Amino acid sequence: TLLCTGNQVGIKALVSGGDSVYAYQWSTGINGVDSITVNVTQDTTIRLFVRDNCGSTVLDSVRIRLVN
Repeated sequence: TLLCTGNQVGIKALVSGGDSVYAYQWSTGINGVDSITVNVTQDTTIRLFVRDNCGSTVLDSVRIRLVN
């Protein structure tokens, strides 16, 4: 994803499979929700850990780069 410095971006997890009670843990420190909004001031990677009700865990990430 490419953004201009200082712009906000919304990120939403689309999860399927497993036992459908999911726990979300974002690398931004926000937990328990499937979508976040971040204010981007530098190139960054946002990571998301999702755990289902059976304890299976998956990790995904999105890289955000700024354009000047």
